[in-house]
Amino acid sequence: MRLGITGHRNFDDALALTWVENAMREKLRDCLPIHGFTSLAKGADQIFARVVIEFGGKLEAIIPFPGYGDQFDDPEESVGYRDLIGKCSTMINLPFLGSRDKSYLAAGQYVADHCELLIAVWDGQPAAGIGGTADVVKYALSKGRAIYQINPLNRMAADIVQENS
Repeated sequence: MRLGITGHRNFDDALALTWVENAMREKLRDCLPIHGFTSLAKGADQIFARVVIEFGGKLEAIIPFPGYGDQFDDPEESVGYRDLIGKCSTMINLPFLGSRDKSYLAAGQYVADHCELLIAVWDGQPAAGIGGTADVVKYALSKGRAIYQINPLNRMAADIVQENS
């Protein structure tokens, strides 16, 4: 199954991080074989990538702009990115769109456009800026994508059902 990821980069505590990883593993186990789409950012993206690899899936990196892999401030994120990028079967390099936020949104839209199911590690809140998780979820819903939300705040995971308007 073609799966994409969008989600939070930071978590309040280690327990939330562990819970997200376990919830993701449980969902992905039902989606084998997996072809995953990710930008390999810290947090949800790197967790997703590790679980896809764990299950023997194919991983496709969506690079939001040239030089993306050199711009991480967090050494842990950089190490994770470099390790995971070497395990990807394909890399899609997107052009810079004038700002990082616009480029992040384009990468999220690419992921949503190419997956059958979007995994959203998301607390349900509006995006903090352009290209955040909420923006990608809204875009995916507008395209009729199935979305599975993993909420690290209330520890609930479920399909997002689009309301008819």
